[in-house]
Amino acid sequence: MLGMGKLETKANMIVLADTIRLLEGTHMIVTTNAAIAGKQITAYHGIASGNITYSRSFDKGIKAEIKQSLKSLMGGELVLYSDMKKHYFDMAMTRLMADAKEKGANAIVGVSVSETASQVGDTVLVIGTAVTISD
Repeated sequence: MLGMGKLETKANMIVLADTIRLLEGTHMIVTTNAAIAGKQITAYHGIASGNITYSRSFDKGIKAEIKQSLKSLMGGELVLYSDMKKHYFDMAMTRLMADAKEKGANAIVGVSVSETASQVGDTVLVIGTAVTISD
């Protein structure tokens, strides 16, 4: 799930490494649905969330930025921007799962994703209901 490439920073890596350690060996179903087919929700643990606010600047140098600017004028995918979006979405999802696990959940239902842009940067917020499920 974590396609991090060259977008990571040292501070992000430390936080992310701690989160990954927390999630090691965890199998967690995460769904936008209110229920999970074939499973019964046996306990509710409240709202779980994961978010990240990030700057839209690229760490790839001026050449890459000029190339991306030209692509945006002429059409085509902005690959650096797409990769960056995917990276930060993955981080928000990882934080969501860590929050749910800390609450004692083994699944998350009713997940929604929102993204907002501001002058400071873009924010990805992922929110859902942390639950315990059984067969």
